[in-house]
Amino acid sequence: MTEVESDMLEESLEKLIGGEYWIEEAIILYIKLNGRFVGKALNEAYISSTQPGKILDFKVIQEGVKLLEFHGDGLIISTPTGSTAYAYSAGGPILDDRLEAVVLAPVCPLTDVSPVVLSISKPIRVEVLGEGEVQVLIDGWIRCSAGSEKAVLEVERSGRTAKLIKLTDERGFERRIRKRLGYEG
Repeated sequence: MTEVESDMLEESLEKLIGGEYWIEEAIILYIKLNGRFVGKALNEAYISSTQPGKILDFKVIQEGVKLLEFHGDGLIISTPTGSTAYAYSAGGPILDDRLEAVVLAPVCPLTDVSPVVLSISKPIRVEVLGEGEVQVLIDGWIRCSAGSEKAVLEVERSGRTAKLIKLTDERGFERRIRKRLGYEG
């Protein structure tokens, strides 16, 4: 119920108790680092150096095909739910909630690299090279770090979804895009 503003709490609770709501399902990402499960993300996974400003080399592979390669501070892998947050701030698009896709948004790349939208029907592999430790933040929390010079992040769609309670008549995507782009009055 993240769509409820504090001044609408009482009205929203009445709707909830009265059964005036619907359920929206959201993609959850299943994330492994160097072959070890590290967490699930509703919004995004962010991989970067543990040392601020340290440049890393990123290579994104899906089904054996290299899709993206760049040098930069980090990489955000965002679900449609998370696409209005950190990935959007990094120049990524806002995804419709109904898409089975993720946004890959490079953070401060040294070359001209644009965010990419990929299907999440197949696992995504991110190979990261650099000196020092690499960390993974999942939905804003530090989950783990890899001390090696090479880290491999594997991201796939979880077999489960998050169930989000919605109280408005409009779909979440329309509301989120209007709010994020400043169209709500």
